[in-house]
Amino acid sequence: MEGPMYVGTVTGINRSPATETAKAISARKRTSQHNRSRNDVSSSDDCIFFHSELKFLNPGVMAGLNLRHIKVSAPGKIILHGEHAVVYQKTAIALSLGLRTRLDLRETNDGRVTIFMERFFKEITWKTDDLTSLLETTKVDAETLETTLDQELLDRLQQLVGSSLIQDVGIGNGDGSDVQFRVEAAKLKDPSTQSIALVGFLYLLIKLCKLAGRSTVPSLSFAIQSEIAIGAGLGSSASLAVCLASAILAFLGVIVVDAKTCRDSVGKLVPQADQLALINHWAFLVDKIIHGNASGIDNSVSTYGGVIKFANGQMTRVQSRLKLDVVVVDTGVERNTKRMVEIVRRRKKLYPLIINPILDAIDGISNTSFTLLQHGNGSPTAEEYEALSELISINQHLLCVLGVSHPGLDAICATAARLGQAAKLTGAGGGGCAIVVLDPDIIKFERLRESMMTEFRQLEFKPHTADLGGPGVLFHPVS
Repeated sequence: MEGPMYVGTVTGINRSPATETAKAISARKRTSQHNRSRNDVSSSDDCIFFHSELKFLNPGVMAGLNLRHIKVSAPGKIILHGEHAVVYQKTAIALSLGLRTRLDLRETNDGRVTIFMERFFKEITWKTDDLTSLLETTKVDAETLETTLDQELLDRLQQLVGSSLIQDVGIGNGDGSDVQFRVEAAKLKDPSTQSIALVGFLYLLIKLCKLAGRSTVPSLSFAIQSEIAIGAGLGSSASLAVCLASAILAFLGVIVVDAKTCRDSVGKLVPQADQLALINHWAFLVDKIIHGNASGIDNSVSTYGGVIKFANGQMTRVQSRLKLDVVVVDTGVERNTKRMVEIVRRRKKLYPLIINPILDAIDGISNTSFTLLQHGNGSPTAEEYEALSELISINQHLLCVLGVSHPGLDAICATAARLGQAAKLTGAGGGGCAIVVLDPDIIKFERLRESMMTEFRQLEFKPHTADLGGPGVLFHPVS
């Protein structure tokens, strides 16, 4: 699959290049080198580096886009190979998933910041005056940005989010029973996770306002829709974080996306590499807030798209050269990642002579698959598809030996196998989702897809068709 072009410039924060000191330039170079050493692991011509030197110029405007109305989208992700083995320093392969989160940002004049996300939480608002008071006391280093979280700001935001959820129903009697009303007020599916997602959103907004030199938080409305199942291991939170970071950075003029030079083949705008580095940086911090200990894989896949190879804490990123179409099937069974990791750890401890070779085999599968994805050209040939299918089937059987499958996942794999297709779980297992890579033969494709979708629905699973390895974050034109 042809990768998108990255073009444009990064602008920034109350400073002209003509007035920069040698010390400031040197500081940014050191920062750039630090970021490269932390994230860049490949010098391949096919690999676009995670970070390059960020250039800070005067705030600008987004040519061709209306700054009062911005639309962005970002993909989810799937783990193709390497689940659980990656915990033991083996290789994992992740690809962008053609199910996307879409964000519509509008400037308002009501003195409020409002966020609404369908299927996640109802409309929640905060007064800009309350957020501005937090902005006045927070700090951000424009030279080095941030690599650690501001715990003081997080603590204050947790209080603000908690009180705003209670205020939605106007009930808070102080004896602990207000927690039930709080959950009902926000209609949170998972209050512990999703309320912290709101904290991450406000953290990002306040920090980026400070980065852009704003003295007040503007009135804004965020409307979010997502095609990505929440809590299914498909990168829904990272996709949301990338959308938020992209839209806020663009609105504040910290990045400029030039519609004349950045338009891709389908009329959407792809940020330039330096801009993507900035988006990825801030999205990673939000994902850390939500998950506590994020690897950086999810936000990187969502920002850049394509394929990421992750091994020994290092990431190599390429654009996928193979066009893969899949059915993603949600079992509806909630995952328990911690429990699945513990199952593998226990088996490895009890049966090292059995489990260690399995982890080595999964590592081999990941590396073989990565080579296929790098060197293909368009839809897979019959030989390439056969190889990919065999790798997927072998990987699933090995994951079953590790003890991380589930009857629902087994049913999905059996249904796919009966139709001549290979399937495997993706993510932690024990529930969550499975993927079926579809035969690229066009004649078979439509028939197989419809038969498969029907059977999965009859089993009360939720199937979705999508492609893999497509573009990362995109800016969409507004009317």
